[in-house]
Amino acid sequence: MNAVTAVQAYSFIDNVALVEQATPHQLVTLLMRSANQRLAQALQALDQNDIPAKGEQLSKVLDILNYLSVCVEPQQGGQDLSDNLLNLYSYMESRILHANLHHDAAILIEVKSLLTELEAGWHAINGSDHNV
Repeated sequence: MNAVTAVQAYSFIDNVALVEQATPHQLVTLLMRSANQRLAQALQALDQNDIPAKGEQLSKVLDILNYLSVCVEPQQGGQDLSDNLLNLYSYMESRILHANLHHDAAILIEVKSLLTELEAGWHAINGSDHNV
């Protein structure tokens, strides 16, 4: 096993342990953080004209947004909040698809800003997520 493979294996095991021990609130925090990181990687790939890497990262962001949409529970936060979240996730998904098609960094920056603001709001709901 080379050093890179060992680091990747360790990182995977560390992430699995983190996910297994996380509360549902912390899992959403982790997903939002991952989506933001992947958006940053997509922007970097776009800047380097690495179209396959950009597409791969944006595909993962879309998967995360889809999962977050599925996890919305109207009984937890109310129907209005749930509808707003679902509309926001849908908006971000459509913007990502447009940005991917047109290689538009400004749109990706817009989505990253929205997701950052959403993540901050989510984090403020439960300040105990500092460890994730």
